Amino acid sequence: MAVFTRIVRIDLPPALVCEPSGRTPAFEIAFTTDGDVPFPQVIVRARGREHLVNGAALRPAPAADAGSVDWIADVPAGLSGPGELEVQVEGCRKADISQAGGGDWIKAFARLRVEPAPRPVRPVASAGPDAAQVR
Repeated sequence: MAVFTRIVRIDLPPALVCEPSGRTPAFEIAFTTDGDVPFPQVIVRARGREHLVNGAALRPAPAADAGSVDWIADVPAGLSGPGELEVQVEGCRKADISQAGGGDWIKAFARLRVEPAPRPVRPVASAGPDAAQVR
């Protein structure tokens, strides 16, 4: 298969809901390219910080369409709190990135909303069927 020329699609969850800790859960980002990617990576940005997903955290998946290559990035838990994540999927057309120029990098962007963790429901105290008995 030829080296890719574009990122066809980025598939994100519709939204994330923070864990009780107030931080994001682990999740997956899937993307499709139109060929082999010698050096793929995903950058997740939140509140001025970046997390790089590459190496063992990025794996090829069975392609849904002939002539395309699907990838799955495993994003670890705890990257951010509620708000928005910016996702940058990119790949270098050269395996040796030290030999790559600006035109060898192909990028695509997406955004993912992160909702706050649900607040715990506090049980309401009840006096029972006959509140007059409680004093």
